[in-house]
Amino acid sequence: MSKVSFLRKISSCLVSSMAVLTCAAVLGATLLSPSPALAKACSESAIAPRTVPPSLWGELQSVSVAQDATNFTGNTRADTRFPMATGIDIENGYIFLAAYFGFQIWDIRTAPETPVKLGVVDGWSGAFASWVSGSSEVDQIIRAIDAPAGDDTLAAVGGINPAGLSIWNTQNKSQPALLYQDAPSKHVYQVYAATIGGHAYAFAAVYEGDAGIFAYDMTAARQLSRCLEDRTVTPGATTCPGVYKGRVFNGSSQYVHGMPFGQRHFLVRSAGSRPPRSVNLYDVTNPAIPVAVTSGYSGTFTAGVALWSQGNIAYLAVRTANKVNIHDVTTCLTTGCASLPAPIASVSVAPVPESDEWKSVDFSRSGTTPMLFIGNHDLCHANESLSHTEYVFDVSNPLAPRDITPPGILVDLGETVDYWSWYYSDFIRGFGNTAPRGGKFNGAYLYRADLTLFDVHKWNGHVPTAPVASFTWSPGEIYAGDPVSFTDTSQGTVTSRTWSFQDGTPSASVVRPGASVAGEGASQLLTGLRQDAGNQSTLWIFNASSRQPARYDIVYLSPGGQELGRIENVLLPAGKTQKIDPAQHRLPAAEAADGFSVRIQVQDGKIFSSAQVVKNGTRETVSIQGVNR
Repeated sequence: MSKVSFLRKISSCLVSSMAVLTCAAVLGATLLSPSPALAKACSESAIAPRTVPPSLWGELQSVSVAQDATNFTGNTRADTRFPMATGIDIENGYIFLAAYFGFQIWDIRTAPETPVKLGVVDGWSGAFASWVSGSSEVDQIIRAIDAPAGDDTLAAVGGINPAGLSIWNTQNKSQPALLYQDAPSKHVYQVYAATIGGHAYAFAAVYEGDAGIFAYDMTAARQLSRCLEDRTVTPGATTCPGVYKGRVFNGSSQYVHGMPFGQRHFLVRSAGSRPPRSVNLYDVTNPAIPVAVTSGYSGTFTAGVALWSQGNIAYLAVRTANKVNIHDVTTCLTTGCASLPAPIASVSVAPVPESDEWKSVDFSRSGTTPMLFIGNHDLCHANESLSHTEYVFDVSNPLAPRDITPPGILVDLGETVDYWSWYYSDFIRGFGNTAPRGGKFNGAYLYRADLTLFDVHKWNGHVPTAPVASFTWSPGEIYAGDPVSFTDTSQGTVTSRTWSFQDGTPSASVVRPGASVAGEGASQLLTGLRQDAGNQSTLWIFNASSRQPARYDIVYLSPGGQELGRIENVLLPAGKTQKIDPAQHRLPAAEAADGFSVRIQVQDGKIFSSAQVVKNGTRETVSIQGVNR
C-alpha cells in the first residue's frame, strides 16, 4: 500500500465534541520501502498544540512551539505547507532543521526562546539537482542534516532515493546554495560532518541501495555548483572531482556519529534493523584511508550511536532494542582493543517496537554538561502506556546516566500523561503525527525535531534532591575485630562522602571501604558537625550485630573537647538503626555556634554511626561523616 493511499484511509476521521479528530482505524501499515514513515497515526488535532502546563515542569520546562504542522492529514504532500522536522543540528547559534521537503535554517543567537526562520530549501521547487517527480506519492524524502562542529557555512543533507547525499553552501542563511549531490542510488538516513585536518568532511550512513558508510570532502565541494554524480553507477566518475573520498564500511548502515580524540578522529556506525548487524569503530583521521579500530554487538539489533569525551576519557553510547549502553572506549581509541568492552552503564528505555526503523541517539552539550536525547518515530500511542518513550539523559556521570525528564503526571481529557507524553496522540488526545525524531541543546535550551512540531524547552539545571543516606555491609554477622566491607547505596544528590572508622583499620576511606566495627568499650567520633542558623545535622547509629541488642551513650563535644551535653543508655535492637533528628540534640545553642562533635560510646554490643550536615531551607548537603545510613 502506498503511503498516501494509506494516510487517506486513516484520515477518515470523526470530529469529537472536544474538537479533536480521531481517526478510524488502520494501524501499522507497511509503507513504500525503505521509509520508516508514517506507519500509523491516530489523532490529528483540530486545535493548536499547547505547551506543557507548568504543573508538569521540573528540570525541563516547555517554552514555545516554533513551528506547527499537526494539521497534516496525509491527504496532501508533506511539502513546505506541512514542514515535518526529521533531524536537527546547531552551530554558532544557527539551527539546521531537516524536513521531508528539504531543510530550514533558523536563528537563535539573540532570542533562543523564539527561533527566527531565515531560509528554506524546498526540493519540490527545484532546489536539489536530483528529486522525485511531481506526481510521485513518495514525499518523505529528507531525513538528516549536519554541519561541522563550529562551522555554520557548510551543511551535509541526507535523504532517501533520489536525494542521496548533498552538500550545501550555507554562508547566506536565507539562500543556501547546492554545491554537490551524490544521487540517486543511495538511501541516506543519517549524516555526520566534521573538520579533519583542515578540511570539512561528511560521512553518510546509507541504509539501502548502495549501502554502507561513505566519505565526502565538503571543502572540495566549495569549488562546485549543483554538481550531480552517481558514484554507484559510475564509481570512477570525475564529474565532480575531489569530493567523493570512498567507502568506509560496506553494508547496510543507518546510524553514524564521530568525534576527535587526541590527535585522531573516530567514527562509529550502527546497522539498524538490517544485517550486517554490528557496531563498528573506525579511525578516519585520513577519511580516504579509514582504519578499522574494533567492533561489537555482532548479530544484535542496535540503533542510534554517539561518541563523546570528558577530559581524557572517551565514551560510546549504543542503543539496543530496550536499553542505552555506555562503554568506556578510551583504550580502544588509544592503544586498541580486540572488541568493544562491556558497558559501564546500561539504562532501560521503552522498547517502542513499532519504531525499530528509527531509534535515535543525539549527543550535544548544555554548556559543559554532556546530554543524550533518545528519540523514536512512534506516531500513535493507542493502547500503550502514556509514560514517555523519549528521554534526555545527563551523562555527566557516565556510570549513572540520569533522565532529566520531570517526574510529574496529570490527567488530561481523562488520560494520565507526563511531561513528554503530553504530546503523544492516541484516539482521545494528543497532537497529530508528532514523533521525537531528534533533539539537541544550545546553552540551556533543548530544540526538538518532533516531526509535525519544532519546539523549544529549557533546562533549569540539576535540581538537587535531599539525600537519603544508606549503605550495605558484608558479612551479615559481625563481631568485634572482624573485617567488614561497606558499600554506599545513598540516593538523591550526594555531593561528597567521607567514611570514618573510629578504632577501625583503616580509619577513613572514600568508596567501598573496609574496616573493623567498634565493639564493647570502644567509641566512634563524628566531627565537623553544625547546628546553627544556616545548617543542621542528623545522626544515625547502627547496631552492626544481627543477633545482639546494643546500648550506647551519645556525648556532644565542643571543638575544644568540652562536653556540651549527652544522651545516655540509647537501646538499639540487633540490626536496627536509630535516627537522631536536629531537634533531639542535647546542645546549648550559643555554645554550639562554632560547630560540635559527637562521641558514641559503646556500653554493650557493636556500633557504626554517621552524620549528615545540610543547609537550612535548601536541604543541600554540606558534608557526610561516617557511614551513610
